[in-house]
Amino acid sequence: MNTELLLTCVFLTLVVGDYQPRPNYIPHDGYGEFTLTDEAGISKVTFSHQPGFKEVIFTNNAVKGVDGMWRARIDEHQTSTKIIYWVSVVMHGATYTNTPYTWIKDPLPSLPGRRTRGAVIFRDDFNGHQVDTNHWRIEVSATGDWHNEFQIYTNDKNNVYVKNGHLYLRPTLTVDHPAFTEQQLHNGVMDLKKVFGKCTNNGFNGCYRDAKKMGQLLPPILSGRLESLVSYKFGILEVRAKLPRGDWLWPAIWTLPTHGSYGSNSVSWAEVDLLEATSNEVFRCRNTPNCNNGANRITSNFHFGPRAQTHHLPTQRRLDHGDYQQAFHTWKLEWTPEHMILYVDNKVMNRIDVPGTTIFKKYGFHWPDIYAHGSGMAPFDDPMFLILNNAVGGTGGIFPDWDVYAYPKPWSNHDKDPIGEFWSKRHNWLPTWKGEDTALIIDYVEFRHL
Repeated sequence: MNTELLLTCVFLTLVVGDYQPRPNYIPHDGYGEFTLTDEAGISKVTFSHQPGFKEVIFTNNAVKGVDGMWRARIDEHQTSTKIIYWVSVVMHGATYTNTPYTWIKDPLPSLPGRRTRGAVIFRDDFNGHQVDTNHWRIEVSATGDWHNEFQIYTNDKNNVYVKNGHLYLRPTLTVDHPAFTEQQLHNGVMDLKKVFGKCTNNGFNGCYRDAKKMGQLLPPILSGRLESLVSYKFGILEVRAKLPRGDWLWPAIWTLPTHGSYGSNSVSWAEVDLLEATSNEVFRCRNTPNCNNGANRITSNFHFGPRAQTHHLPTQRRLDHGDYQQAFHTWKLEWTPEHMILYVDNKVMNRIDVPGTTIFKKYGFHWPDIYAHGSGMAPFDDPMFLILNNAVGGTGGIFPDWDVYAYPKPWSNHDKDPIGEFWSKRHNWLPTWKGEDTALIIDYVEFRHL
């Protein structure tokens, strides 16, 4: 029985009520301990856990101590790097069970010792002949995430390649690939495993699409996305990059947590956008002051909070002269247990500060506190990995229908087939795509201690 099915069976007995149990896991030398604060009416507490290396669930009845704390000890801590745990509480005759928490044994210290301050954890200068797959996972998927983007991410050498010490993530036309024709875009199927040898993300029809059954054109663009296999916790992340030029391109440099310590993405969120940009040379925001064009404007963002009430802190920066597509610029994230600061070319662009408090309290989220078993920076206290991608179009809001462009926007975000509309009007945008100018070009990526 797989893990997801096993956990589903356990939670069929969940009782919903005002009480929300919040267990805690405390690692000790050679063993682990579950704890829960006593409340009036609790008659029984049972901790359940699943070591990350086993598909079996252990249960332990807790004992209440004189200090009013329910406790249970486990020995799996000695051999586990990951423990999924939850608690069932009998209170006034009803049983309450929380959404599972995850404890991860972090191989990196929260703050480095003085001897390792500034030490490089990871660096890639892309000096080889191809992407190092020991360091990076190349996305192969048509998912488009939840933005309904118009590209397929591939491992094709025309979309993801290394040249002259730089990484290129370059969009190309799907019909220029030998496996696809114009007719297939309208009436055929797209089997990524068959064409590219693998598919890394099946979400949102990411591995297989049938144009007739979906009533929508197959994605007309191929492009590139990389995810780092190396993650880090607290320190400096630095990326030097040159942005693409071409209408409806959407480059991004961003991070996500490596572990789901506070639940899945549907429960909590912890995303850092070092960079997002719209690569249209003409792009004027109708409702936002100082948003004059896409070429010299970049944005950054922190996304966090329980999913139903996700908070975000967007900001933007413009160049007084020139644009971000003419030269390389450096994006940096400084991350400590008390703050996160985003820089571009050593100028502060965005920040979160929580000295003496927590993110949950500072931004006024509603109880229960799903970050209670974390630090003040939770949910930004999990190790994070880096994502580099060059997306195209989409209906998720990066290209609003009401803003002003060089010509009428080729699709509406509410069209039945926005991808088809985009492709049918390619005579407008395709002339702005000029060779490797359309690529997101990365000079280097570096993680280092503070």
